Amino acid sequence: GWASGEHLVWGIRHGAALMGVVGLYRVDGRGSGELGYWLAASARGRGILTEAARTALDWGFAPADAGGAGLHRIEWHAVVGNDASARVAQTLGFHFEGVRRDALLGEGGRMDGWAAALLATDDRAPRVWPVTGG
Repeated sequence: GWASGEHLVWGIRHGAALMGVVGLYRVDGRGSGELGYWLAASARGRGILTEAARTALDWGFAPADAGGAGLHRIEWHAVVGNDASARVAQTLGFHFEGVRRDALLGEGGRMDGWAAALLATDDRAPRVWPVTGG
């Protein structure tokens, strides 16, 4: 993905052990991309993923002439009910935009998905979302 510039992914490691990944996916060359991440269960609850995702966002929004991706808008999507992923996005300041019906495709077929986004100009203070109770 790095060669094409479409999927920009980093490993999250503790020593030699891979704990998770964070990345900017579907970078479209017009200033948009999507934040995605996963973290091993044993590494959760310590703020590791939030720190890694914040670093990826900082780089994604940094101007290209400063070594960043120069993005204007970064989206986040998750299956409805994925509260753990939503808590990270809320903490990062993503603005909840709604439910996308049958928008996500997984092993079990199509599923409804939550959508949120962050603009380069947004205040990144944590947000309250109507669907997660916090």
